[in-house]
Parts: sequence; structure tokens; C-alpha cells
Amino acid sequence: MEGNIRCHKDGGTFAQRLVGNLKALNAKERDHLMRLAYLGKTREYEHQHDGWISEAMDLALRNALPVLDKDARCVFAGMDYHLDWLYAALCLATDEACACTDDGGGHAFPRDNPGYDMKASENPKRAATLRPISGRQEDVDLFVVFAHAEGGIETTTLLFIEAKGVGAVDSEQLARKLVRIDRILDTSRARSLGIKAKFVLALPADHAGGDTGADPRHALEHARTCKDEELRDLLKLDLHDVGIGSKDDSHTFVLMGFPRTLDKVTRCRDEDDGPTPDDYTRWTIKPRRRPKDKPESETSRTGTPPNQKSGTPLRP
Repeated sequence: MEGNIRCHKDGGTFAQRLVGNLKALNAKERDHLMRLAYLGKTREYEHQHDGWISEAMDLALRNALPVLDKDARCVFAGMDYHLDWLYAALCLATDEACACTDDGGGHAFPRDNPGYDMKASENPKRAATLRPISGRQEDVDLFVVFAHAEGGIETTTLLFIEAKGVGAVDSEQLARKLVRIDRILDTSRARSLGIKAKFVLALPADHAGGDTGADPRHALEHARTCKDEELRDLLKLDLHDVGIGSKDDSHTFVLMGFPRTLDKVTRCRDEDDGPTPDDYTRWTIKPRRRPKDKPESETSRTGTPPNQKSGTPLRP
């Protein structure tokens, strides 16, 4: 791995260094499988320089984000990309990690941001989930990098794309993730290079919105007033310096092609089926998602009301 990681001193533009690091850390098998299955990519990953997203996706992003220069091109895209990997890739691309003292036990966590003072938190374990390297497999649904260079000036735009098609957007969960991303951009020193970072929600045209009934793009605003006082204190939104996901800088685009009608498989039981509520003996199909002009029915596909015995018996 060390032979592939590229630090600032290795030369090249910031985007080139970042992409080299992002590739070297991308161990997501599913991402590589999808590149082959959906994009037909067979070239060695290290030598892939274009064709990261489809033309339809490229157009959708440009329509949603006027900030993207018409000459900017996509230089990287990764599905379910881990935030731990992203932080390391950014640090090494900006030379931040190289500037840290490494005594053989690894690079030190940043100490100059009050948001990382675990001892000051009443819940250190919860606070630790906001660290740039958390040891958790938290990821972003799709991480995309656009780059454009003109007249010796490079513009790099990082897109953090989350998709939601079924169910409401969890505002508090999204706010926590946005805060961690913001701190990753800040403490990696990536923001000092003038990069642009944008949060994008991909939603079906008829999506219901956030769990609070509010615009899901306003997750951070909701977090400021949520009932979880410990979470409000933990997120420290006054330190949200980069502004990723802020009310005036969140974007959406239509998740085209998402099915309007979806069903779900669920277990069911009658009171006489077993001694405990968890002792399910049957399964059935019920509506998961319906067009707004066709509300979900309380009736399963079999037409049997849920309080009557129905469905296919479960087998041991």
C-alpha cells in the first residue's frame, strides 16, 4: 500500500494526488463489480482515467449543480466509499499526514479542533464516531470528484451524494454524517486549497421528504433544534466551518428510473401461532411504496386483512 499512496511531495496536481490515493484505498469489492457490470470497465483500476459515470448521471449532476464548470470532467467515482479512506486520501494529498509526527505507531489525530476533544464530552464513545478516522464502516453512497484546470489554476469539486427512495430521510443521522464530513474537510486541510465540496440528495420525484416533514436538505437546521440535547452539543454546529450540507448549499436531483411501485416481504403471525410475538410462522407480501395517487392499502397482496391468518407458512 505504501508504494501506491501519493503524498504532496510526489508532485502532480491536487486532483491527481487525491485520485491516486482514493484508488489505492478503495477495497470495496461491490464498487469494482458494478464498474464491470454497469460500465463495462475491464481496464486495470490503476490506469482508469475516464468513464467513471454514465452520460445520464453526468448530465443530472450538471443540471443540479451549476457550480460545475462546463469543461470540468469526472476523474473519480466510488460507491459506498468509506469516510476513513477519504480522510486519509485527503491528508496525504495535502501533505497534512506527512507533516504529522509518525513514531512508527501511525499519524496523530488532529488536536487543534475543539470538536475532537473527547475528554470534554459526556459521552466519549459517541463523540469518537465524529473523529476523522473512526474505525467504523461509515460511507457515502456515491463519492464523485470533478476537476478542471485552466491557466494554471485547478478547480477540484467533491460531491457527496446520498440516495433515498424508500422511507423518509433521517434528519439526525444525516446531520451527524454531514458534521463528520465537514470536519474531515477541515482537519485534512483540503479546504485551504480552495476545493469545493457539495452535498447532493438523489430522490425520486415523488419522495415524501424528511422524517420531520421538512425539506431533507435542511437536516443541519433540524439538528440545531432536535430534542436530543446531547446530540446538539456533540455536533457543535458552530464549528461547521466548511458548510457542507448547509441550508443554502444543499442540492437535489431526481433519481430517475426509481420504481413507483415496490412491495416488501414480511413475516406475519396470529396470537395462537406461538408463545411470543417473535415466534413468526408465516410470511406475506405487502405494499412498500405506491404512487401518491394510489395510497398504500392495509390489505396484503393476497387480499387478506392482516388480522386474519394468511400468507405462506415458514419452513424450518
